[in-house]
Amino acid sequence: IGFDDSTIEVQIDSSAYNTFSQLDSLLMPYQEFLVDSMAQPIAQVEEDLLKADANGKLGILMSKAMINRAENILNQEVDCAFMNRGGIRVPVLKAGPLALGRVYELMPFDNYLVVLEIPGDSLQNVLDIIALKGGWPAYGISYTINDDKASDVEIDGIPINGQKMYQVALSDYIANGGDKMTILKQFEQKNTGLGLRDAFIEYFIMINQAGQAIMPDPHIVVR
Repeated sequence: IGFDDSTIEVQIDSSAYNTFSQLDSLLMPYQEFLVDSMAQPIAQVEEDLLKADANGKLGILMSKAMINRAENILNQEVDCAFMNRGGIRVPVLKAGPLALGRVYELMPFDNYLVVLEIPGDSLQNVLDIIALKGGWPAYGISYTINDDKASDVEIDGIPINGQKMYQVALSDYIANGGDKMTILKQFEQKNTGLGLRDAFIEYFIMINQAGQAIMPDPHIVVR
């Protein structure tokens, strides 16, 4: 089968330009409103918060925010939370005013905040997989990475109990097996119905309204 190349000239009626111009005029106020909204500060950051590694303060802060919002919405205790490093999309939150738009850059995905109930022995397996990845930021969890395994695991300062059920907050992306975490797909999800980005926004605003700056508690994830 042969094909012949040809050029087709497309004529655009001058009225189309008028239509585009009218659309621009119609949308301009909304664009200006959006730009202004994204520039509005919602909180104050006390010091530079780096993405860094498993001990990065930014990821630890995000994990803490996940616990706070999940507990508030589900009206239950949440033992711990972790945040995959690939899901953190900015290298640092700089000290100073935190604009709303910066949170959209931090979490551009439409993931949801969920809680899984995981037995301790399975959570140990999850942490071993995370250890293979070099560790992820978390809150409520501490462990040592030895020979690509998570050892000396503690949940809220208490050694992990293989028979105990733990409430773990994370994104639905990870809960659904994202980032090669298929081990988590077996556990039933309690969906908060709150987008992960909105969870962070709510948490930051809450901190600000309390007259405080954003500053994570000293918390060691990986020893």
